[in-house]
Amino acid sequence: MWLSATTECYRRWEGAPFPAPTFAMEGALARPLVTAAPTVKVRWWAIGLALALISAFCVVSGWAALYRHEILGTGYLPRGIVPLFLLLVLANAALQRLFPSLSLTRTELALTFALLTAIAAIPGQEYGIHFYLNLLGLVYYSSPQSQWFNLFTPHLSPYLVPSLHFRDPAILWAYEGMPEGAKPPLGEWFVPLLVWTPYLFGVYALIVFLCGLMARQWEEHERLLYPLTQVPMELAGDEERWLPRIFSSSFFWLGFFAAALPISLRGLHLYFPQVPDPRLQRSFAELFGFPPGTPLFPSGPLTAFNGLLAHFYAEMVGIAYLLSREVGFSLWFFLLLRHTEIALRIAVGWDMYHAEFLTFQSIAAYTVMAVAVLWVARHYLAEIVRESGRYWLKRFFPRFFPSPSDPPPEMGALLGLALSFSFLLAWAKWVAGVSALWATAMFGGLIVTSLIVARLVAETGIYIYSAPFRVNQVLFDAFGKDRIGARNLVLLTAMSWVQIRSTATMVSGYLVNTFRLGSLSGLHRSLVASWTLVAILLALISLVLGVVRMGLEAARRAQCANNLRQLYLATKLYEEQFGAPPFHPKHHFLAWNPNLAPLLICPSDPYKGYRHKHMVKPEFFVPESYDFIYWGAYHVVRTPPERRRRGPTNIWVERCCCRPDWGCLHFHLPQG
Repeated sequence: MWLSATTECYRRWEGAPFPAPTFAMEGALARPLVTAAPTVKVRWWAIGLALALISAFCVVSGWAALYRHEILGTGYLPRGIVPLFLLLVLANAALQRLFPSLSLTRTELALTFALLTAIAAIPGQEYGIHFYLNLLGLVYYSSPQSQWFNLFTPHLSPYLVPSLHFRDPAILWAYEGMPEGAKPPLGEWFVPLLVWTPYLFGVYALIVFLCGLMARQWEEHERLLYPLTQVPMELAGDEERWLPRIFSSSFFWLGFFAAALPISLRGLHLYFPQVPDPRLQRSFAELFGFPPGTPLFPSGPLTAFNGLLAHFYAEMVGIAYLLSREVGFSLWFFLLLRHTEIALRIAVGWDMYHAEFLTFQSIAAYTVMAVAVLWVARHYLAEIVRESGRYWLKRFFPRFFPSPSDPPPEMGALLGLALSFSFLLAWAKWVAGVSALWATAMFGGLIVTSLIVARLVAETGIYIYSAPFRVNQVLFDAFGKDRIGARNLVLLTAMSWVQIRSTATMVSGYLVNTFRLGSLSGLHRSLVASWTLVAILLALISLVLGVVRMGLEAARRAQCANNLRQLYLATKLYEEQFGAPPFHPKHHFLAWNPNLAPLLICPSDPYKGYRHKHMVKPEFFVPESYDFIYWGAYHVVRTPPERRRRGPTNIWVERCCCRPDWGCLHFHLPQG
């Protein structure tokens, strides 16, 4: 049955660019004979260039995520990697014309993109902006001023966090900003980084080996499409042409500008309001002429459809071209089915717990799909286990098994999966102090969700996807918080802040494309897996100190924004009571509430509220980093020193136009 199903699969995709495998019968089991992949050489300097690009991307992407909350690695065809790869392709084309010996081959270009793809999301939502800052939050929010006073810290070992006291600079400065001139408390981070980094690498290694184990099954046996890999392979071009063939296509450039123009207009509108906004993202109510936020259906079961959004993404239209009709149909059909289910629940009187219902429905669907995926691959996986066992028996007992035996190609992935899973359990038990039972359940859930996400990305080419539930939260809801225990709850939550609770993307979706790109380039999967692990380790190391340093500055910016909000609310309340704003020329700002003085200085202001570096403080001048303007509306704006007038005079600005590294905010409240 397996042979006939596989043969039908080959017949269906006849003409696809894969070599047809041969089969040898061994009893009732038909297994594919593995033929050696062609040996393709990759030069060391090309590997070095790829690793340098990885390190640079991690630093830039981490900065963008913490300072601007711009996630450059979003999407399984990462939006920050594709432009970088385009620049690399163009630079390589120039090298091929001028210095052919220094140019990268098509295989080296594809491997570079594959490694960049593997680490794309690590500086963003998978790790960079969540893990260490959330870890510090367990201590910071255990302060007496918090509703969670002393709730988390009793369950944390001292070596898991820089400090167990919320007033310690390593904790406090990450949330309230580091004083100007102070040095980052990097020394207190040494032990926590030494403890957590092996765990983080173990989580990523587990998923690398899982995707490597399933790669041949999905590529050669089931012959999945891997739609997203077609884009980088087309951009990599071929050896005969110095520019990729697709660059000479007028349809390519037409599609490029059709996608780039509305996105560029939207981005320019955010910085320059006079640029028209194409409004690519609207609700269905807005399409029918209703104001934003107005429900399309005020009451009844049809209110389930009020949340439908009419968002247009040109890049998604292009990616949908690569999908099969069945997948394209399912993208909108099952969305409508989801809302129809909620409408039916409301119609029969079950107008509550819709999110919980859909979550457990998704868990059941994931379970069924995981069983189906493993059932289809049962002969493939059984053969790997059997051949690996024979190899080790013949290696350790040559007297009883004299005939030599080559290990199966996936034996390394199988062994790596078992070792990494065992390491994670040992780390959870002996380092973190988590119950082995609950750690096994959480890591088992991670394997299941990663397997399904990888399968969906490989088969459908979906651009952004993650599990619709959090594995650790499902564990808490299914077994109860009392049964799991407070210590296990705290530590499992901390351990879940990398991959396990991902809500935007999961690394398995990137890694299946990485292995596929390696196969299309003629590289052995073991080589691709090895360099992927090196790339991930480099990404983690590149981010460690950067996240700590940038997190401290991001905290200063957050405190500055909080100052602006507090001042805006204070001025609004003052005018409502007295009829005039406190910064009106007839009123001195501090005459009504001197307690606001600390809010007037931004923690990132190098001049500490003075107008310029060498200013002599006049008697009537109050140091402040902000400008308070009253011109028919409230404007509380922080401007750079070079744009301020010298002295206490306020200035009028038409819009917030300071540099991004100053991070100004603009509040507007119309009169009346």
